[in-house]
Amino acid sequence: MSGLYRREIDGLRAIAVLPVILFHAGFDAFGGGYVGVDVFFVISGYLIAGILARELAAGEFSLMRFYERRARRILPALFVMLAATVPLAWVLMTPSQLTGFFSSLGSVAIFAANLHFYQAAGYFAAETEMQPLIHTWSLAVEEQFYLIFPPLVAALWRWWPRMLWPVLALLAAASLAVAIRALPGNPEKAFFLPEARAWELLAGALLALWPGDRLATARGGSLLAGLGLALILGPVLVYDEHTPFPGLAALPPVIGTLLVLHAARAGTAVAALLSWRPLVGLGLVSYSAYLWHQPLFSGARLAYLTEPPPALMIGLTGLTLILAVLSWRYVEQPVRRGAVLLRRRAVFGAAGTGIAVVLLIGLLGQSHSSALWRWTHPGLAPDLARLEAAQDRPAPFDDGACFFMTDTVDPGLLARMMECHARFGPGLVMLGDSHAMDLIAAIATRADRPAFMVGLTEGGCRLYRPQTDCEFDAFLDVIRDHPGLVKRVLYEQAGFYLFSPDGEGNGSRSILNDLALDKAVPDLQPIPGASDAVLAYLDAVSEHAEVYWLGPRLAPHVPLELVLRHGCRAPVGLRPNLEAEYRALDTYLEGRTEGEGLRYVSMIDMLDLAFPVDLQDCGAFFWADGDHFSKAGAARFGDRLDPGLWH
Repeated sequence: MSGLYRREIDGLRAIAVLPVILFHAGFDAFGGGYVGVDVFFVISGYLIAGILARELAAGEFSLMRFYERRARRILPALFVMLAATVPLAWVLMTPSQLTGFFSSLGSVAIFAANLHFYQAAGYFAAETEMQPLIHTWSLAVEEQFYLIFPPLVAALWRWWPRMLWPVLALLAAASLAVAIRALPGNPEKAFFLPEARAWELLAGALLALWPGDRLATARGGSLLAGLGLALILGPVLVYDEHTPFPGLAALPPVIGTLLVLHAARAGTAVAALLSWRPLVGLGLVSYSAYLWHQPLFSGARLAYLTEPPPALMIGLTGLTLILAVLSWRYVEQPVRRGAVLLRRRAVFGAAGTGIAVVLLIGLLGQSHSSALWRWTHPGLAPDLARLEAAQDRPAPFDDGACFFMTDTVDPGLLARMMECHARFGPGLVMLGDSHAMDLIAAIATRADRPAFMVGLTEGGCRLYRPQTDCEFDAFLDVIRDHPGLVKRVLYEQAGFYLFSPDGEGNGSRSILNDLALDKAVPDLQPIPGASDAVLAYLDAVSEHAEVYWLGPRLAPHVPLELVLRHGCRAPVGLRPNLEAEYRALDTYLEGRTEGEGLRYVSMIDMLDLAFPVDLQDCGAFFWADGDHFSKAGAARFGDRLDPGLWH
C-alpha cells in the first residue's frame, strides 16, 4: 500500500502538468502533451486508494470526510478561476460562442463538463482551442469516478476483502476494453466518458492496494523508474493530435506512471530528479496551473481569431505559473489547511451555494447571450444581426416532389425515385459531404433547377475515409439494379481533405483555419490515396451513368468573428498563397481524371470568387463559417452555376 507524502510524486505532477500546458499553448514539440492528464489520473487513483486503505485499516473511514476533503481541494480554486473567466468570455466571444461558454459553465458546476464537450466537439477539433473550459472535462471524470469508487472499496473491504483487488482489476480491464472498442468509431466517447477512462484511475488504485507492497531494490528501482519516465516522456514528444487516443496508445504513459510511482523511491536517480525543488514546487501548484492555463490561452486565441504569436503564448505560460502560485498560496492552502476555519456542514453549505450560483449564471447566460453581448458592444448590433443570419445555413431542401435531399438509401427512397423517373425520365444525383449539400441548396435557388434531382449527401461523407453511415455503396447497388434510373451523378467534397503538408495522412480544415489571416498558406501536396479512392468509386458509377467530379471550391476560411471585430467593410482578402494552392490541387485532380470515364469540372473557375466582395457586403454575410454557404451565399453563388451541370 502507498505510504505517506513523497516529494517525488509532486515532481511527477510537474512532469504531467507542464506538457499539458505546452501542448495547449500550441508548441509542436509537445504534440503529445495531452498524456499528462493520463499521468494525473493514475496519480490520483494511487493516492486516493492509499488514503482509503489506511483509513479503512484503522477503522477511521468516513465517506463524508472523504467528500469534505475533495470539496476543500477542488472547489475554491475552481470557483475563483470560473469567476475570472466569465468576464473574459463576455468581452471576447460572439453571442453564439457565449451561448456555448455558458452552457459549458453550467456543466462544470455539476461536474458534467466531459459530457458537455462529448456532445459539443472533439478534444482535438480546432474550435476547442477557443473554449476556455475545455480542460475541465478531466475534473468531471475524476469526480464521477469518486462518486462510485470510495463506497465500492469500503463495501468490498468490509464484506468481501479477498476480492477487492480482483474486482477492481476486472473493472479496469472492462474499462480499457470499452476505450479500445469505442476508439475507431466513436473517439469522443473513448476520450471523454468515465467508463472509458476509469481504467487509468483504477490502475493507480491497484498499485496502491497491491498486497505486500514489495519494493524494488535501489538498482532495480532506478532501472524501472527510468523506464517509466521514458514511457511518459516518449509519448509527449512522439504523439500528436492524429494519434488514435486513448485506448492502447494510453498504455505507455499509464504503465510509465505506475513504474515511477512504484520504483522511484529514495536512493534512485529518478527520485532524486523528481525531488528537485523547482519540480516539487511546480507539482505543488500543478492543480491551479492546470485550471488557469486554458482560459488564458483561449482568451489569446479569441482576441487574435487565429493562432497568437509564440512569444505571447510563452508569456501567458509564465503568467499561468504566477497565477498558480497565487492561487495555491491564497486560495488552496488556507481552505485546505484550516486557515479558513469551516466546519464540515459549513464546507458543504459553501460548496452547494457556489455550485448553485455557477449553475444559475450558466443557465441565465446561455438564454441571454445576445443581450449580454449587445450590452458590451452597443455599436455593432447591425453586424451581429448579419452574423446571426449567416450562421443559419440552408436547410436540407425538399420541394415535396422530385427535387430533394436525403442521407438514406432505403425502399422509400427507391420508390420515390421510380415515381419521379416515370414523370420526368432519368434523374440527377448529387453525392458528397456538406459542401455537396451547399451546392444542392445553391441549385435550389435557381428558377431553372431540374425537376428530378436527389442530393444523397451528409456531412463528413467523403469517398476518402467515409463514415460508416454513408450510403455510397448502397447507391451504387441501386443504379446497378435499376439501369436508366439516373442519368448523371455529380460528386463534390471539401477540398482541404485532399491535400496536406506532406501529401500523406489526413487533410484537415485546421491546416488553413489555424493560420493568421496575413500568413501565407504553406506548400501543400495532394494526397494520392484520397484521389485514388474517389476515382475508383466514380469509375464504378460511370458504368451506369454520366459522372461529373466537381472540383473543390475556393473558400475564404475567414472567421465570422472578424465581422464583429472590424465591421462590414473590413478589407479582408484571402490568405497569401491560398488560391495558388487550391488551383494547384485543381490542376492535379483534373490531370488524374484524364482518360477516365468521367468529366472534371473546376468549381474555382465556375464560381469565380473574389474577396472581399464575395465574403460579405453590408447587407449580408455569404458564408456560414469559413467554408460553407449561408442562405444569402447559396442564392448569390447559385446564380453563377452553369446550368449545363444539370441539363
